[in-house]
Amino acid sequence: MNALKQVMPPVVKTGKHFLKYRYTPGVDMSRVDPLDEHIEAFLGFCEETLWEDVTLAASQADAFKAGCRRFYRDKIAVRVKDAFGKLMIADRETLINGRKIPALGDLLQTRIDWDVVCDGIPSSFHGDLNLSNVILNPDGRFVLVDCREDFDGGLHCGDRYYDLAKIY
Repeated sequence: MNALKQVMPPVVKTGKHFLKYRYTPGVDMSRVDPLDEHIEAFLGFCEETLWEDVTLAASQADAFKAGCRRFYRDKIAVRVKDAFGKLMIADRETLINGRKIPALGDLLQTRIDWDVVCDGIPSSFHGDLNLSNVILNPDGRFVLVDCREDFDGGLHCGDRYYDLAKIY
């Protein structure tokens, strides 16, 4: 999180599960209308001030790809299993609009190319870059809040695609 200090308001209080920032005037980007007037500037801001390429040695690159696999594929599998368990729903083939749809577990195993999904871009990152975590100040500057402290346990780089997905 130290690398993000230049684009985040100062933290004034911490707790076990929260950070309290100094008040920053503005509106969160999820409420900006029309968004398309600001999104290009925001992506430029991310490229200039947030996303810095991280060069990894071959062994680190392998570990990063394995981390992406755990972060994406394995975490999704656990969340799907937990959701079906909590909702007491069987993961099975079903009919939707008269069309047979395989069980979600089967779709996740057979229809997603996890090698492509897990081929991330090692980069500095925010990790929860949804637009409600971006404040647009009255002067047009962007301020970030509520970042992840790590990416699959790594503190110094994450997957840039994850930030882009959260924006989307």
